[in-house]
Parts: sequence; structure tokens; C-alpha cells
Amino acid sequence: MKYDLTIDFAGLCTFVTNDAPEWLRVILLRDAKERFPHAPRLTFDVRNLDQFTGSDISQVVQLPGGEQIASWNLEGKIVELGGLVDGDGSPSRVACCGPAPAPREKPADPLDELNFYWVPSLGQLCGVRDVAPAHIGNNPGGDGSPVGARFDTKRGYLFSNAEVNRTTTDGGVWEFGQGGHRQYLADTVRLEVRNLAASRVEIKARTFAGADAGALRLKPFAERIGLTLTNLPQQLPDTQQAHDVMHHFDLYYDVLVTQPIARPIPQLGGGAPSPHHATTAAQPVWGIFPVRCTPSQTP
Repeated sequence: MKYDLTIDFAGLCTFVTNDAPEWLRVILLRDAKERFPHAPRLTFDVRNLDQFTGSDISQVVQLPGGEQIASWNLEGKIVELGGLVDGDGSPSRVACCGPAPAPREKPADPLDELNFYWVPSLGQLCGVRDVAPAHIGNNPGGDGSPVGARFDTKRGYLFSNAEVNRTTTDGGVWEFGQGGHRQYLADTVRLEVRNLAASRVEIKARTFAGADAGALRLKPFAERIGLTLTNLPQQLPDTQQAHDVMHHFDLYYDVLVTQPIARPIPQLGGGAPSPHHATTAAQPVWGIFPVRCTPSQTP
């Protein structure tokens, strides 16, 4: 029996594709000033569970349809996708869906919705194309570090998950600063390895200091292993506020090797940012409604 592995990413995360196709690293950010608390979690269907060693399973819940899902707290951990046998499944390396289209604001057709281009590029927005080496090294933690957790892999197709994005976005165009770059934003990104047969998927974890932090081994159910890796706000947004500015996007610039002077954030439809009570440490912003923190990518 062959099966597919899918991992959906949502929330405050930067896809570091500078070393692709050899490596993909996904940084799940934290705010060192604690204005915008987020929670890095890996969630899986309990029916896919083969073995789990470690701790930090934060909860098991049952959905209305009867499915039970469990969440693994990844705070302070580096997790790596492993257990995949060489030559089993495809792709054998990291493959980003693209290339970038000719400049345009929205997908041209359903196939174009899959393009990884719809995850905004920090290099395009501010001119700085590289992440600070410490953040993709063996120990990305420490005082003041913007890294809350990290996911590493050497394999997988990477694309905007159009099927999910159609249900979570309104298809609007976001503008990065007045008169700046404009584009549709993908809220969910999928990493996929197809047609696996011999492999038993394993997610290994270690702390930033290098200590073993457990492993999650998974088996297929209904010819699939499906995971989500999220870094969403820990509080629900205020549904009475205007939700036309993604203030959390500012945190992405903290991972870059050089701090840019301009740090544009997305505003729905363009125009000046609306006044927001959440731009100070005393009054944090939890997010916009529905809960959204668009991912980003480098370069």
C-alpha cells in the first residue's frame, strides 16, 4: 500500500528556502518582548499514531465528526522529518512550486493558486535576503532570540495550499505600505511527500541545547498521514476591531541577518494602517479575525 504524507503550516512561520533543494528550514517565531504570544504546535490524527516518546503532548481533543487529534508542544525544540527511505516516494529533495509569475496581484487560475510565490518574500519586501546564521544553526535559542521552534527537512513538495486558502481568505489583495508591493496572501502552506511505501514517518525532536526531546512515529491511516504545524496566537482576536492590518508580520524582520530600516506590514486593500490599540507592549494584539498570521519566506 502506498500513501502520501502531508504537513500543513499556518501561522507565524518563515520558510527559509535559501538552501533548497538540499534543506528546508521553517522558523516558528516568538516575540522576545512578549507583545504577541504564539504557540508552536504539531497536531496529528491519533489514528496515525504508532509510537510517541517524550512529553509535552498539550492536549487530545475530539472533533464533531469523531476524529481525535493530539497536539505536541514544540516550544524551544528543533524537529526534523525523518524515517523516509531513500528512493521511496517523491520528491527526493525539496521542491518549491513555482517559478515566480510575472508581476501580478492575484492568481491567474486555480493552478496558479498553488504557487509558492503567494507566500510573501522578505527579500522582495525589504531587500534583505538572508536569515541570521544563528537562527538556522544548531542552537537558535538564547535571550532575545526570535526563534520559538524550528522544523527541518530534506524532502517534500512545497506549495500554497489552495484548497484550504479558499476557505480561510477572502481573496483580497494586501498592500505592504502605502504605494508598496501588493499581492494576494496564502495563509496555509503544504509540504507533501507522495507515493511512500516502505517508510514509517518519524518526527525527531531535540532541545535548542541539543538534548533529546522525544520522537513521534506515525503510520498511514486511509492511505495518508496528515499533520499540521501551526504557530497561532494564544488568544482569540477581538471580533469588534477592524481586521485590516497584520501587525504580527513585523516580527519576521527580526530573523534577518541585517535589520532593515523599512519593515512593511500587510494592509488589506492598501492605504494607511488603521489605528490599532495593539502596537504597544501594554496592550498586545492577539490577531485578526478569523485567526490569521500569513507565513513568509526567504529569500
